[in-house]
Amino acid sequence: MTSTTLERMSGAISARAARVAIIAFISQQILLVVLIFLRPDLAPSWHTISEWAIGPHGWIMSVAFLLSALSYTASFVMLKAQMHGNLGRVGLGILLICVIGATGVGVFTTDPMPLHFPLSNRLGAIAISSLQAVDQPGVGDG
Repeated sequence: MTSTTLERMSGAISARAARVAIIAFISQQILLVVLIFLRPDLAPSWHTISEWAIGPHGWIMSVAFLLSALSYTASFVMLKAQMHGNLGRVGLGILLICVIGATGVGVFTTDPMPLHFPLSNRLGAIAISSLQAVDQPGVGDG
């Protein structure tokens, strides 16, 4: 393959990944707005979005977290070929932590006050902590 063909393929992958990232992000935001109306008992200004994963409509929040993970993954794919140097690698590493954290939060719902601390609660707490460690707005800070 020539370098021109590789550049075209890389550009096509980046463009596709950008579209997937945008669509996944917008879909996640739509689900969050829907949850505001489905769960009026949880004020968005007071409760963290991870609390919305508990209860009868919790599956919607889990899907929103997985869409967030998809958006992060697509962003990672889009940016990987364009990041060079140490700062680029650090940024990609942080993005990868976001992928893992958002996936974990989407898969493992954490009970607020469990009588016992099962593995799914521990994994959910680790996922939330990883997202808070990179200071993702809206994921744990209300």
